[in-house]
Amino acid sequence: MQIDLRGQIVFLTGATSGIGVSAAHLLSQAGAAVAIHYNTNEREAKALQKKTGNYSKIFQADLSNTNEAEKCFEEVISNYGKLDTLINNAGVYLRSPLDKQTTEWLESWHRTLTINLTSAGLLCKLAIPVFNPHCAVK
Repeated sequence: MQIDLRGQIVFLTGATSGIGVSAAHLLSQAGAAVAIHYNTNEREAKALQKKTGNYSKIFQADLSNTNEAEKCFEEVISNYGKLDTLINNAGVYLRSPLDKQTTEWLESWHRTLTINLTSAGLLCKLAIPVFNPHCAVK
């Protein structure tokens, strides 16, 4: 199956490892410009940007911080002027054994939820009005 994404802007979180790298390559092969999100691996993000081409750009954010997630989204929109697709790919698995102190366990728990759910939900909330500026959902 051939998919044509020429002229499309795709914001891909967690782009610098695992499924994200493969997704970035497939999206770029289909012609999309990929907004490549990374947290700490700037070197891999730059290498991926070079390989994907198509006006792909890199954007840094620690998605365990919702302020950074929102700022990153705004930077993507500012750079491209639009967004066609959001792929919430970023996710973590933080081991949190039950024998940890409660405060340590809760830190891991909250970080996991913020990255895997809260920031993903926030990015969706921000993207929907961009996808459809006439959307009646308030």
